[in-house]
Formats: sequence, structure tokens, C-alpha cells
Amino acid sequence: MSVSLLLLQDAEIRNNAASYLPQISQLLNHVPRQMLLIFKTNDLLRGIEVALGTRARASSFLSMSRCCIRALAAHKKKNTCSFFRRTQISFREAFSLWQINLHELILCVKELRLATWVLALLRRLLPTSY
Repeated sequence: MSVSLLLLQDAEIRNNAASYLPQISQLLNHVPRQMLLIFKTNDLLRGIEVALGTRARASSFLSMSRCCIRALAAHKKKNTCSFFRRTQISFREAFSLWQINLHELILCVKELRLATWVLALLRRLLPTSY
């Protein structure tokens, strides 16, 4: 996505957000508090990443997702008496964490491919003299 497109989207959101405020407020009144907390955390992480200049990386979102999965699994395990159910929850937790790790690996590979492509392009554009 180009920078000019992002700036246009930001301007459009700023200009039109006030007109949708009553509908947004009404919608948020029906959202569970836990989900609102996740939205707010997501917003704060996004702000931190923009301030640090790491907007393209998803590491903070992946870390938050891991924490949410672990907390949810711990809560479910605490509220069950069945050994089978606790084992099932543990397997689901492990699988979900594995999926996040796989996603993170795919992002790293994509990033490496992009870096390799950029380096190859720079080598062609700026040939070194020996």
C-alpha cells in the first residue's frame, strides 16, 4: 500500500468519523467488555509500533495473541474437573500456539525474500567497480 493511499485513508477517516459517532457508540455498547479490551490493546500496540517505526512487523500482535491463548486455556482448565477435558484444552492451546509460530515463520520468510529482492535490485542499480 502506498504512502499517499494511507494518507488519503487517514484523512477520510478523520473527516467522516464524527458523522458515524452515534452508530459506532451504539455498536460498541453491544460488544463484550473483553473484546473492547482487546480492541484497545490492539490500538495501543499499533500506536507504539507506528511511533517506533516498526509498523510492518507484527511481533507485538503475535505476542498478544500468544498471551490471550495462554490466558484463555488457563481459565478453561481452571474451570473444568475432567482430566480428559484439561488434556483436550492443552492440545488446542498447543495447536493454536503452533499456528501462530508458523505464521510468524512465514512472515520472516516473506521478509527475507523481500530483503533479498531489494538487495538484488540495489546491486543492479548500483554496480560496484573493482
